[in-house]
Amino acid sequence: MATLKQIWEDIKTLDQKQREQLRRMIGYASAVGDMKNKEEAMTEHRFSGGRFCVHCNGKHIVRNGHASNGMQRYLCRDCGKTFVITTNSLLSHSRKDLAVWQKYLDCFMNGDSLRKSAKECGINLPTSFQWRHKILDALEPFMKKELSGIVEADETFYPVSYKGNHSRSHDFQMPRKSRQRGHSIHHSGLSREWVCVPCALNHDGRSFAQAAKLGKISTEALERAFENRIAPGSTLCTDHEKAYHRFSDRGGLQLIQVRRNQTVRGIYGIQRMNSYHSRLKAFTDRFRGVSTKYLNNYLRWFSFLDDRTRTADDKELLLTTLILFSGKQKRNRDLARRPSLPFPVPAG
Repeated sequence: MATLKQIWEDIKTLDQKQREQLRRMIGYASAVGDMKNKEEAMTEHRFSGGRFCVHCNGKHIVRNGHASNGMQRYLCRDCGKTFVITTNSLLSHSRKDLAVWQKYLDCFMNGDSLRKSAKECGINLPTSFQWRHKILDALEPFMKKELSGIVEADETFYPVSYKGNHSRSHDFQMPRKSRQRGHSIHHSGLSREWVCVPCALNHDGRSFAQAAKLGKISTEALERAFENRIAPGSTLCTDHEKAYHRFSDRGGLQLIQVRRNQTVRGIYGIQRMNSYHSRLKAFTDRFRGVSTKYLNNYLRWFSFLDDRTRTADDKELLLTTLILFSGKQKRNRDLARRPSLPFPVPAG
């Protein structure tokens, strides 16, 4: 066995990329500890306070043989249901080892495409898609921390995309004629063919963005998008948009607006937000058109990667924890059944 001194000498020969990879591997090993597989890791965590039913939280749990994959099966005497330790988690029905998921997290942190991620991890394209959105769904509770201090806000817009809502669907009807790839939107201005995405960013480097409505922003859309996202008493810096007046009054915010063709007003401004929009669009453009039904997930993905309050190691450790210990997740088929527009749309 190599001594610590020999290992240290070997580490000195690594280049920067290899050292970063080693740090990720050590962080992952620390998160999982000495546990040999996902069953042992999840059993240690989920039953740390005693056995309970993952369906009803009942305490009368007994062992009930093994599943076909060899995992321990449990029976709840309270509700009568059986389960294994991965039931209602990101790893439900997954036959892949944690090492494959760790490779996928590396691709996730790099913002790799579905095909590249699938190739790197040895999985098929549908699995790559499902893993991406399961991880992004699980991230949502961790992205809800309020922004405080000086907060810059502004909207950006994405064309409505019904990609993924195919003619084989039984409950979706195309509301307009399909456009061929590369064709522009038919109507000029902020029509209902554009999705309005309010974005907020504080000076610490934490951000939030969410699809709110079709067309021009409104006070109601701002309240719906930014609900519990901006701490009362914060200073809100925006452009001249009138909708922010009532939103600020109702939310107990100090509003400072810059004039047209102006990005700075003393120590206040929206120059950070303009830079944020540029980075956001560069990130989503690499996916060659994001379906509107999944737009919020991609916005969350970017805000997570762009967050300067967490180090890269902190982010990867959080993702590893999500995979091992997150709660109930939707089934794969439920991903495609999401509404084509992730916000209420008024009739007419």
